Amino acid sequence: MILAEVLLFLSFLGVIFVTLTALIMLLPNVGEQSATDSTLADPYHEILTDYLPWLIASFLSLWIVHQLIFKRTRSFSGLTSQHAFLQLTNGFLWAALLLSIGFALLYLSGWIEIKNIDFNGYLFLGFLLFFLIQSSVEEFMVRAFLLSTIAYRIGIWKGIIISSLVFTMLHIGNPNIQYLSLINIFLAGILLGVFYIRYNQIWAPIGLHTGWNFLQGSFFGFEVSGIHVYSYIDSAETGPDVFTGGPFGFEGSILASIFLMGLAFWIWNQAPEKFKGEYLLSSFQTD
Repeated sequence: MILAEVLLFLSFLGVIFVTLTALIMLLPNVGEQSATDSTLADPYHEILTDYLPWLIASFLSLWIVHQLIFKRTRSFSGLTSQHAFLQLTNGFLWAALLLSIGFALLYLSGWIEIKNIDFNGYLFLGFLLFFLIQSSVEEFMVRAFLLSTIAYRIGIWKGIIISSLVFTMLHIGNPNIQYLSLINIFLAGILLGVFYIRYNQIWAPIGLHTGWNFLQGSFFGFEVSGIHVYSYIDSAETGPDVFTGGPFGFEGSILASIFLMGLAFWIWNQAPEKFKGEYLLSSFQTD
């Protein structure tokens, strides 16, 4: 049944995405590329031509499979609107805390230097919107659909682990990927899954994911999973890659490993009963 649900989701996802992309490409000037393999220059162009179609396709596919076909409630996918903004903010602030501590430690150690401060409101807000949409797409697909589907069928921790492996595979082709980077992406998937189960909503993981990518790239000046974007702080890593993350970004560092594991344990420890198998049916009710 899990495979059947996944194939249904992917089928709708592909058809909707291709249709929307074809329609968008009919608009003037949208074919001009703003990104290379390791640099993303114009967030608005990327939103229009790539991530907006993915956002609509992932949300509609999630709704069609979970609600129309299998007659499940919105809460099954964590899409309840109650306290949505509060949970988005909660996740974003956790990301801000971890990255601020990491940047401060690297700066005080002399392993990162600030070269310049450059505020560009157009790009700053553009990348905030870009990372919000990009993170929402991945969370709709990996946590709201895949994790909840697997968790309902065979257990919460199996859902968290399998969805985290898929999340890792989605990033395996990123520039400058290394073994530690892959481990940390898997740990990030675990953390996002723990947030999803702990708060029983998709908004906290979206906030955490958005805050991590946006602040890492467009505020502190690290690469984001190997991609260079505009940043308010123009920083340069001078220390060992194992601590700074090197060309992959802070999430390729051992500090990120410690932070991701530590926060995942702390969030789990706040409500460990939510992760037990018997909690599954009371957490994700079907109609």
